[in-house]
Order: sequence, then C-alpha cells, then structure tokens
Amino acid sequence: MSDYSCLIGVKAPGCLVDSTTHTINGTGVCYDDYILPGVVVRIADMADGYNMIVVSGGKVAGVAVKPFICGEAYEQGDPVSVISRGRVWCLTSLDEAPNFGDPVQVDVSGFVCLDGIEVVPGWKFSGELERL
Repeated sequence: MSDYSCLIGVKAPGCLVDSTTHTINGTGVCYDDYILPGVVVRIADMADGYNMIVVSGGKVAGVAVKPFICGEAYEQGDPVSVISRGRVWCLTSLDEAPNFGDPVQVDVSGFVCLDGIEVVPGWKFSGELERL
C-alpha cells in the first residue's frame, strides 16, 4: 500500500517538497522497532514479496515518507512508503543550510548530513534548511 498523503504542502520530515516527478514505493514493511519519517532507509531483506525496511544495513532505498495512518513513526510490522525519487523533507543533523548541489551523505541514524558514513549516489541538497 502506498501512502500519497505526504504531498500536503507542509514542511515536515517525510513530506514532499513539491509535486515534481516522484516515485513512492509502498511495498516496504518496518523491520526495525521504529522508523521516523524523513530518515534515509534501506532494504535489509525481502520476505513474501515485501521489502524489509531498516535504517542501517542493506541497500539505500530512499526516504521514509510521513505515515498518516500509523501515527508519528512507523513501528515494527507497519507498511512503510518510501520515496526513491523526488524532493522530500529529511531529518538532518546540520546546523546550517547546505549549499545547493552538495552531495547528500547519511549518518548512522539515517539523518542526512555533509560528513556521514556514506555518500548517496545521485542525491543532492536543495540548499534549504527548516528548523522545526
């Protein structure tokens, strides 16, 4: 099940920035105890046709979108919608806005940053930063 309600015009983690071309995959299941919206998530395994979604370990799948049907976070066993293409608000450890076009890196918590443990190929910062 895909949750497309993340396109609501709100500057919040896991919400789409705009309606430009995007791809949302709804075949994920939360495999961790919980996953926050707006973090970079990975595919740890596949079971019965569903991607087991985790924050660390596995191949980068995208960003967990805001779950309106599951509360403020995905819990283990919840369906997880993941945006793999498009512009989405992410959680970050940055104090200042990155420059437009800076390569996106990920820390161990799934937060985007400039000096993380992994560079995500093809992902670039828009240069925007909002404090919540």
